[in-house]
Amino acid sequence: MSRTTTITLAEPVLWHDQHLREIALRPPTFAEYMELGEPYAEGYARSGIYFRNVDYPTVREYARRLMVDQDKVHALSLLGLADSRKVRDAILDFFREPEASEPSPTASSSGSAGMPGQSSV
Repeated sequence: MSRTTTITLAEPVLWHDQHLREIALRPPTFAEYMELGEPYAEGYARSGIYFRNVDYPTVREYARRLMVDQDKVHALSLLGLADSRKVRDAILDFFREPEASEPSPTASSSGSAGMPGQSSV
């Protein structure tokens, strides 16, 4: 199940006499993931505060490898800040866990009538 992500640039860039208006990224392969790893590290400080540290060199390498049109990969260096952030976010999205779906009422441990939140106690 391949889910290519297309990013519409806020500021198109001029690349070899053409305006680049979109960047398409494909999902990483197993081999790429095993070679480059996660593009971020997560953890908790001793105070209990959650943090995420983005590994920008890894994000940059994923951007280079995942760009569908490899003839334009060097155009990445021309992107402005807003579009660079869009590319970063699109790459990080490939690594985010899908949101858990709500369990169906029949699959949950519910009360005697099968209604969530009701207890037979």
